[in-house]
Amino acid sequence: MRDLSQYYLRYAPHFWSLSIEMQFYMFIALIVSVFRRKGLYLLPLCGIAITAARVWRGTTVGVTTFDRVDEILAGAMLALLLSGRKPVALGKASGAASALLIALLLAGTQQYVRHTVPLLAYLRPYFAAGLVGLSFGYPHSGYRRVLESKILRYFATISYALYVVHPITYAGWLGSGDRTERYLKRPLSFLITFVIAHLSTRYLERPSTDFGHRLAARYKASRISNASA
Repeated sequence: MRDLSQYYLRYAPHFWSLSIEMQFYMFIALIVSVFRRKGLYLLPLCGIAITAARVWRGTTVGVTTFDRVDEILAGAMLALLLSGRKPVALGKASGAASALLIALLLAGTQQYVRHTVPLLAYLRPYFAAGLVGLSFGYPHSGYRRVLESKILRYFATISYALYVVHPITYAGWLGSGDRTERYLKRPLSFLITFVIAHLSTRYLERPSTDFGHRLAARYKASRISNASA
């Protein structure tokens, strides 16, 4: 057990984020089961409350649920805002707004900035959500064209698997040696990461997602059938 925990801490410490995601999904299911669809409108309040708690405690960055889940909740706020609405074409000013949000988002990730201007770290989830929101309303921008390029579309498709498997690819020999030797091995590590991520997405993640969609569709159809009977 001790060896297993050491392996986990070395090659899978990033799984903390997956636990937060799963807790979020369970929380959403609980909210909807109790309050139905209207319960989703509690999410903005929850997100703001989490951010306020971080400010009160002085936590600019963390890996526990109550130090990080406002990032997911900011995305939920954006989804609620855009739900059922057609994208609004924004003017050229949105290009400058996108550039500003990118700068603020990157600044909020820097340790020096977090200490000197902590507000940027607290607002980072909302900078990211705003940036995504602007991309929907500025369809002809260079920023949008870059995001829709084939290479970035592919990265987005396999991104979840890339995140999950990447630490494993510098285990053992690939992670041994001094700094120079390890960096010389990085191209091979990147290649292995992308191959595994591609195969995992195609043969595991995509079929599992399709299966879940089929189950959801059957459940929805059965509810409609029972309601009309």
